[in-house]
Amino acid sequence: LPERMTSTAVRQTMSSAQQTNWIAVGTTVWLAGAAGMLLYAGIQYLRLKRRVCDAVLAEPGVYETDAVSSPFVFGFFRPRIILPVNFPEESRALVLRHERAHIERRDYLVKPILFIVLSLHWFNPFAWLAFRFFCEDMEASCDERAIHALSREQIAAYGETLLRLGTRGVSFAGGPLAFGERCTKRRIMNVLN
Repeated sequence: LPERMTSTAVRQTMSSAQQTNWIAVGTTVWLAGAAGMLLYAGIQYLRLKRRVCDAVLAEPGVYETDAVSSPFVFGFFRPRIILPVNFPEESRALVLRHERAHIERRDYLVKPILFIVLSLHWFNPFAWLAFRFFCEDMEASCDERAIHALSREQIAAYGETLLRLGTRGVSFAGGPLAFGERCTKRRIMNVLN
C-alpha cells in the first residue's frame, strides 16, 4: 500500500510539473506576442514622428509637410493635424472638418489605448475583429460629424476626397488617425446615403 501511494504521489508531482511547464511556455508565448506588437507600434510611431518633425505650421493646430501623402491626426498630448504640402484647396476644409472631429472626440487617445488592449489579447481573433469594427465605426462617426450641415455638392466632394485618398496607406493599427484610412467603399456609401 505505501508503494502504491508513493507511485501515485510521484505521478501527481510529475503531472503538476508538466502543467507548470505548459503554463510557463504559454505565458512566455503570450508575453512575446504582446511585447512584439507593442514594440512594432512604438517603432512605427517613432518613424512617423521623425518623418513629420519638419512639418510647418499652416494654421493653428494644422501642420504641412512633404513627407506624407494623406492627412492625419498625430500626437497624444498635443494632437495636431498633419497635411501634405499643396493639399487641394477644395478638399482642405472638408478634410479638416473630419480630422477636427477626431480631436474633439479624443480618438487620438482612445485608439492607442484600445491597441494596447488588443496587444494583450493578440491571440484572440474576436479582439482583432472588435478593434477593426471600432476603427471603422470611429471613421464613420467622424464622417457623419464632418458632413453635418453640408450641401449635397459638398457631400459629393467629400466622397470624392475619400475615394482619392482611400488608396493611400499611412497608418498602422495603433497609429495616427488617417483621413482615408480604411473601409473606403463603406464610408463613401455611408456618406452618400
